[in-house]
Amino acid sequence: MAIDLPPAVPPTLVNASAMSEFAGSAAPYVGKVGSFELRVTGDHHLSNNELDKIFGTAKSPDQAILLISSATNRKGHLLVNTLYSRDAAVVYVHALQARVGDVSGDEAITGFFDGLEGDPDLKRSEFDQARAMADIKSKRTGVDYSVSYQTSENDPGVVGMVFTGEEREDADRTDLTLKLSNEGSRFAGRYYGDVGVSHNTMGGTTLGLDYQTAITEWGESREGDEYDQITARLSRPFSFGLYGIRASQAEYTQDFTTQTPGSCAGVVIMGSCVGATLPATTSTSVFDAEIQRIALTGEQVLSSDIDRRFSLTQELEQVDSQIDDEGGNNLQDEAYTTLEIGAKYQRQHRLASKKMLNYTLALAAKGGIDDDGGTLESTPNMTGVAVGKRVGDFIVYNPRIAVELDNLKRTSIKFDLAAQIANDQVPQQQQWVLGGVNSISSHLPGTLVGDSGVFTRIGLNHKLVKLDSFDLTAGIFAEHGRANFEDANGSGNDTIAISDIGVRLSANYEDDLEVSLVIADSISEKNLDDDYLEATEADVFASVKLIF
Repeated sequence: MAIDLPPAVPPTLVNASAMSEFAGSAAPYVGKVGSFELRVTGDHHLSNNELDKIFGTAKSPDQAILLISSATNRKGHLLVNTLYSRDAAVVYVHALQARVGDVSGDEAITGFFDGLEGDPDLKRSEFDQARAMADIKSKRTGVDYSVSYQTSENDPGVVGMVFTGEEREDADRTDLTLKLSNEGSRFAGRYYGDVGVSHNTMGGTTLGLDYQTAITEWGESREGDEYDQITARLSRPFSFGLYGIRASQAEYTQDFTTQTPGSCAGVVIMGSCVGATLPATTSTSVFDAEIQRIALTGEQVLSSDIDRRFSLTQELEQVDSQIDDEGGNNLQDEAYTTLEIGAKYQRQHRLASKKMLNYTLALAAKGGIDDDGGTLESTPNMTGVAVGKRVGDFIVYNPRIAVELDNLKRTSIKFDLAAQIANDQVPQQQQWVLGGVNSISSHLPGTLVGDSGVFTRIGLNHKLVKLDSFDLTAGIFAEHGRANFEDANGSGNDTIAISDIGVRLSANYEDDLEVSLVIADSISEKNLDDDYLEATEADVFASVKLIF
């Protein structure tokens, strides 16, 4: 429930003189219910056809008045006080648009709605815009709120709003999460263990701490000896937006093996070596990497209603990504600051046959606004793809489309499209990366890497079992992803791509256990050699998640 929308203002009985003062000489709509005649005036925002339907349905004058009030409320016009007065067989009805009086009640939530005080014609969209952030706090604190009215005794044109809170019986503001999976990482490891804790304070602040580690002893480590990442986050809703801070540090090591072919130490005559030959050699280098990130985030809802929402997002992030070899030589030194600004539009359509169409349109632009040099642009004239060609003052655009068709029962169809558009070679942490669950599920994370790229996915999901405490969902999907490096010559500029199809099975028991299984197989590849595809192929992705 969280925060309910305000109900229709209960109709108010007034005396004949007051009704004459409010209605004035306005031409009324005249409707009949039985032997009664109702004369309707004022700001009811209803057409004559809509009023005709109401009077064709109503069985009594009281029911007609309630239906008028309810219909006005459903059209998004709040605080319309329906006044009525009876004179024998004639009932005078006047819809008076009231202004918002005092916002009172539970002080934990009223601050989100103080800006509505004095609004002369409160609309549902205005209330819903204020409700967006208040709803986040309500859900986090486990307190539901309802709205009631307090009409001024002296002026029916002033209506106060009263918020009353009720704590949910099943409210749990702290979660401990344990997860085991073979979903892998771009850098090292295939099997991972995750532990996380999240706590919501009564002020609406969410505090979170997560730790992830690779279990390389189980094999398929992708030449990595270890991978550890810790992430801390904090966010809090205010009446003017949702703001937070996120910080993470990741460390991993990788073994890079290079092979040198055999050579001739003597003299080559007619294609044959005369003298000693040197055998092929294999050497292994160990790379140590560290990634530190800290970001300030923000989101503001600019407009909202029960079936749509438009919001802006911002993120200011500091990134420091280092890679050193075992001799202490710096192979990658990328320290820079980025600013991202985005917009998101969400819409919900109710279609025929109880179907729902939901879609999200989003676009974000991210740019590098400062950097410390390092390896960024250290070798700008090199050909192909190189660490030294990456730039710190990049700009990338990230459009996204998500569409879901749901029949409100057990079946849904989902379509997703995401892309990154760049003009330069960008720092490693800003690259377009595909592979893994829901991102080219037939191959491991990091199989496709570039500066620009596109990913599309369409899937059909069906709930095989839907009980109060248990859900079992099966799905089929098809994916296509591609990536390419910018400002590269020769084969480095080639677009690499993979298309695949797969199946997914997921089970949820109450809010305590989540199990998922994903199997996919590629159906086409572009500009990728067979050895690489075989090395990055993922037979199956599986995960088990416990929530306490």
